[in-house]
Amino acid sequence: FKPYVAPTASELLLPVISKVYGFLDQVAQTGATGTDEAVLLQDLRKAYLTWIAAIFNSDLDNIFLAPQNAQHLVTIFQPIATQLAADHSNPQSQRLAFGVITKAIQAWLVDPLGHHTLAMLTPAALAAINNSASASSESSRPRLRQAAAQALGVSLGSDSARETREQFRQFVVSSVLPACFAAPTQAGFDLADAQSSLVVAEIAGLLQMMLLSGAPDVAGSNGSAATTMSAPQMLSPPIGGDLNQNQCASYLSTGLLPELGCPANMATEFVQALGSLDQKQFKKYFVAFLNNSARP
Repeated sequence: FKPYVAPTASELLLPVISKVYGFLDQVAQTGATGTDEAVLLQDLRKAYLTWIAAIFNSDLDNIFLAPQNAQHLVTIFQPIATQLAADHSNPQSQRLAFGVITKAIQAWLVDPLGHHTLAMLTPAALAAINNSASASSESSRPRLRQAAAQALGVSLGSDSARETREQFRQFVVSSVLPACFAAPTQAGFDLADAQSSLVVAEIAGLLQMMLLSGAPDVAGSNGSAATTMSAPQMLSPPIGGDLNQNQCASYLSTGLLPELGCPANMATEFVQALGSLDQKQFKKYFVAFLNNSARP
């Protein structure tokens, strides 16, 4: 039944988000007036991010690409990246914020034509999808994301959909990737704390997913997946391949990391680790990288 609820969910999306951001903006301007309101604010952030994550895990991500919503896509995700993902006072919400963005990258930059169900597109499950039996099973399932898009009147291979996804890619490059390094290096963020460690793991997964989106066999010349692909197999960390041909790897090694003051050799080593290590190994490397970056 999910595809048939997509139009209703699409109509409710902006009103709900507007209410949430309206309250968050009000509190940001006036401050929480007491303990009860502070607790309510934390609960609202957590519930909101959980709701957004549920949309992706229910394969309804394309409601964001509906005509009335697509033009607001970056506006919707901007506060998640710049506010909720930056607030280390609430590690649970911070982890959820990075997790939601990772799901969006999976949906629109890694599998934009809806060949796979997003609930399965976790780093641990990607390798299983590549198994021939799993790939065959996946391709025989109803593609709920594609059906939902059809119910919304959204053509995932259209120029307008590709343009929206490219706008989201540019947003990730300009706002999300810098936040991945700013959040765990800000004052008060304790890399040794258990909750903060989960945030770092989420950031590490986001970086690996973004690297995957830049792989030549995933990204086309216009930054979108090739429209001729039929239920493509999904790569999983370690991604490997020629990182010189990877859009994200090139940007990190020659653009973002040097801009953040990272020496060239350290930036190259970071990108090589990002592409060659599995999720657990890279998370460990990332923590060491952050610790080294924090040294005077």
